[in-house]
Amino acid sequence: MSKLLTFLNSADLETLTKISGISRAIAGNLIAARPFETEEDCLKVHGVGHSLLERARVFAETQDDAPENHALVQVTEDKQSPPDKFQPKEEPAQEPRPSFGSRVGAFFLGVFRGLVRLLALVIILGAIAALVVYGAPAIRSYLIGPVEDNRAAVEELRGEIEALGTQVTALKTQLAQSNLRVDEAESAIAAHTAMLTKLEEMQAALDKKVQDEDERLAFELKQEIATTRALELLSRARLYLAQSNFGLARADVQSARDLLSEIQRDAPKYKPALMKQLVSRLDLALGNLPDFPVVAANDVEIAWQLLMSGQPANITEATATPSPAPTLTETPTPEPLPSETVTAAP
Repeated sequence: MSKLLTFLNSADLETLTKISGISRAIAGNLIAARPFETEEDCLKVHGVGHSLLERARVFAETQDDAPENHALVQVTEDKQSPPDKFQPKEEPAQEPRPSFGSRVGAFFLGVFRGLVRLLALVIILGAIAALVVYGAPAIRSYLIGPVEDNRAAVEELRGEIEALGTQVTALKTQLAQSNLRVDEAESAIAAHTAMLTKLEEMQAALDKKVQDEDERLAFELKQEIATTRALELLSRARLYLAQSNFGLARADVQSARDLLSEIQRDAPKYKPALMKQLVSRLDLALGNLPDFPVVAANDVEIAWQLLMSGQPANITEATATPSPAPTLTETPTPEPLPSETVTAAP
């Protein structure tokens, strides 16, 4: 094996870097590629050319001749020879020129890198173009479209909220009007109740006065007061029926009917036809409550008009409304009685 191969197979990293043109990277490549059997194996190492191999050969031979030169120098020193005459001049290290193959390889490597960069640039431009062509519709479909739909839905909801606000305002107005009507009806009911209370007090006073004063006059006054009480009771019953308060309406109708029956019993000759029609009509109303409130309201209205006029009506005697037969499927609705037109006496 030649001195060059022996040197390259045994030299360490620091020794190899002492050779001009061998960097630490090339030295590392040489150490990694050991062992070398031929000089052609050395040329296969990356960064190693013929010129660099020659410099390594010279360095290896110089390393082998170093002991002999050292001995010669010692001898010449003993002979006191001038040192400058025998010491070789060191030539300045020259940068190694790359070989033709290295230059060709570097050229093709630069071309390859340029092609790779060009291809990468083309791929990036193509990706950008594809994103613009195919991504814009997708972005509009998945991002802009839902946003616009949500905006339209929000506007629609806002319109519905405004419409609901208008409806709420209208309902509040209707509620206020209904409360006003209820208040008026309650005021009227309270007035009738107060009147009934006053009439009851007057009747109680007259009952006490009957014992001391003229019985006939007191009895007539008692009849008039009882008639007036019955009229007030029927007026309040009409209001209760208008409010669908059938329990209180039935109680007032029953009280009016009891007063008229008492008058009919105590004074059989006092307007017998009128009293008979009134009691009969109120019995019909009591029979129709609470199942047929419309028919009962019609009967109460007729009785109230008869009592207001003070004269019996020229009508055929009314018959009681038959009770509906119980069925499992449906409840028949009775036909309302024909309303009578009462002409008040002047």
